[in-house]
Amino acid sequence: MVSVRQLSADTLRHREAEFLMASASRLVSIKSDRNTQPQLSDALTDNLHIWNLIVDNLMSEPDCPFSTSLCLQTAALAATVLRYTHDAMHQPAPTAVHLLVTLNRELAAAFCTESTFVT
Repeated sequence: MVSVRQLSADTLRHREAEFLMASASRLVSIKSDRNTQPQLSDALTDNLHIWNLIVDNLMSEPDCPFSTSLCLQTAALAATVLRYTHDAMHQPAPTAVHLLVTLNRELAAAFCTESTFVT
């Protein structure tokens, strides 16, 4: 039987940051035209799933090592991600995709920065 090793919050946040960055790169690589709509839709769905997992993880951690402010801001950003994902799925616009990419990169940076200062 294989044992499951618990990840520290620091390691978990770094992995989440990696997922956010990978998703941002995937979104950037997809050109917005009719031929790529299925790819864009899949990438947007995956990105939204990543955000949902992150928010679920942050809200379910009893002793979250991050500041309350970062946790609440992340939850609020997830609502923005949902809205822009919906917009981009129904009418792909470079602005919506660009915003999602920027949010992914910013949250990844915040996770990496804040986790280096948490003891």
